[in-house]
Amino acid sequence: MTFITVYIPFQTEKWLPIEFYLSLIQRFFLLISLLIPFEIMDSKTDDSSLNTLPQLFGVDSVKLFGILLVIPFIILEFQKLHPSYLVLPVGIITVILINFTELHRNKYYTSFWVESVPILWLILLVFNQ
Repeated sequence: MTFITVYIPFQTEKWLPIEFYLSLIQRFFLLISLLIPFEIMDSKTDDSSLNTLPQLFGVDSVKLFGILLVIPFIILEFQKLHPSYLVLPVGIITVILINFTELHRNKYYTSFWVESVPILWLILLVFNQ
């Protein structure tokens, strides 16, 4: 997903600019942080032999890890030549969603709210044009 969303806009370029690499790393951080709520929600039904992140390190530590991944996501945007300030609300919403993730949360929390973050980002980008 990270490679597709970054590579396609730059596929016509012969020489990949620094923006490509920054966007690639930035999307990777966002996608990993958005996977954290799914890992936490699935850990209650996962077999203990899987050794998922919440099982190994605990829910609070994994939530902190996901929140810390949002920081470089935001910082990398401002290393670009033309930064978009839309990463701030996307990052803040991601942090809020990670923070409110719990083991006994309804499955629709991750299925709807967490999965809607990239859609929200797209809507913000469209309306910002």
